[in-house]
Amino acid sequence: MEKQHRLNKIKVSGFKSIRALEIEMHDLNVLIGANGAGKSNFIELFRFIRELVEERMQLYIAKHGGAEKVLYYGSNETKALKVVIDIVPNHYAFSLVPGQGDRLLFEKEYCAFDTKPDKRYTEKHQYNCDRIGFGRIYPPERVRCRQIRL
Repeated sequence: MEKQHRLNKIKVSGFKSIRALEIEMHDLNVLIGANGAGKSNFIELFRFIRELVEERMQLYIAKHGGAEKVLYYGSNETKALKVVIDIVPNHYAFSLVPGQGDRLLFEKEYCAFDTKPDKRYTEKHQYNCDRIGFGRIYPPERVRCRQIRL
């Protein structure tokens, strides 16, 4: 049986030096890579998410040089910063786009939770719950999904 509320997977695109990354998390995770590979920015992503949850995202962005510095190679290269987090049995996804004043604005934000977390599911059931470009694999009868922001 899977552990409840365990970070299972994180998918990110467009954050600082991370163009695109999908990582399955385990009980012990070790980041290894050359200097400048993005290890520190991967850790920084969790600080960013914490600030977002604490409703201090714009303050974080301002302290880190504005949206142009937070987006992968700025807004000319990156049209949206996207994150999907699977914390079994819950799931959270958001897409941020650049706005006036060197800020990031919510384009979309979704959350979902598995209504039967005690049952295992398989990858043969596909259900695209978020609508921001990252597919998720869950049977539709098992997932409750709601849009938080447009």
